[in-house]
Amino acid sequence: MKPAARRRVERQITGLMAEDGDRCSECKTPFPHNSRTFGGVTAGGSAALVGECCRSKLKETVLSGVYVDNRYQGLPFGVGDNQRQAPLTSDEISQEIDAMQQTFKGIDQKTESIKAKGGVTGKRTQLNTADSVWKDDDAQWFKANRSRAHRLRAPFPGELEGRPESKAPAPAGHEYQMLVRQIESGVRLRLVFCRNVGVSLPDAEPLIHALFDVVAASEGGVVSSAQVAELAMRYAGAGGRN
Repeated sequence: MKPAARRRVERQITGLMAEDGDRCSECKTPFPHNSRTFGGVTAGGSAALVGECCRSKLKETVLSGVYVDNRYQGLPFGVGDNQRQAPLTSDEISQEIDAMQQTFKGIDQKTESIKAKGGVTGKRTQLNTADSVWKDDDAQWFKANRSRAHRLRAPFPGELEGRPESKAPAPAGHEYQMLVRQIESGVRLRLVFCRNVGVSLPDAEPLIHALFDVVAASEGGVVSSAQVAELAMRYAGAGGRN
């Protein structure tokens, strides 16, 4: 394929990604998480973005990558030496993609392990390795409050960026707050909690512990104050252990 034609196809594939990049442009099957994708030209001359499902329909492949539907924060990705002048061979590209898939697989496994240790199941979470003011603040807070494993606080500027809550203002009389559970030093889970500011929430470990558990189990649904209170009393009676 001539350079000008290749650039035109690449622009068309970029358009397909922006328009409907979560599924195969040929059979419309959603791309599985951490699966290979291929961009190229079909026998009919149309640009296409496909998965393994329709790879055979491409007469010529010009792009290859990995589709992921989890957000990975703080992870730098690059291909080899940035100063490299020669283009990668097809085998080298395949090796790079294999390495990316293994990286994503390892991150997903680590995330699931952290969730299991933290007692969170079913709720979609992401591993965040990027430095931030809120991570530093949480680390300092738990260091200063060694008897605590849970914290309720206001979100920092930018902390909700990329989350659904950033595009959905809290209802009247409510505000978004962050529930934080420290699993071990340096390992914490954060949940967004839409709090009714008219309801008093004393900063007591059994109560915040119970609130975290109920919010985690609610999957974004309405949280019952009676359920939180009942669970908090049980935790307080057990010395904060569930």
